[in-house]
Amino acid sequence: GYARGLKEIDEDKIAIWGTSAGGGYGLAIAARDKNIACVYCRVTDFDMEEAGEPMLKREGIGFLFRLMMHAHRDWGRSLFGLSAHKIPIVGKPGTFATITTTGAFEGYTRLATASFINEVCARVLFTSQGFNPIDYANVQCPVLIQVCEKDSLIPMNSAFRTVKFQANMRK
Repeated sequence: GYARGLKEIDEDKIAIWGTSAGGGYGLAIAARDKNIACVYCRVTDFDMEEAGEPMLKREGIGFLFRLMMHAHRDWGRSLFGLSAHKIPIVGKPGTFATITTTGAFEGYTRLATASFINEVCARVLFTSQGFNPIDYANVQCPVLIQVCEKDSLIPMNSAFRTVKFQANMRK
């Protein structure tokens, strides 16, 4: 809506580009807004349930409870105007962080700048509850989906199912 209100923007050529969760949110926006020209999803997790299964097997239910405990603590602090309770975004396997998949820490540190702070407000864990991007695959505009062959975090199968759904929509 903001971009469409700018005089220098052609409102018929608005594209959405997103990496990781941003790609899923872009797909959801395009499903609601039929005037989006195209969507680009890069290394997007389209099926949160499918992606959560390997993490649950790898980390165990106790790890998930611990994440949720931190999320509730942060949310509770926010209700009283207290400072945010933060947790590490990425860590090595066996450590506590939101992402502990093999190779994730090394990948993040290669991409991060020197000023990168490896932390996030724990309540961010609530933002994806119930949101599954594959449920929004019924977009009318062109969608480019890119996956990585050696991605240890995001299963490629959900991207393939999303593409198949898109292809069936076009028939």
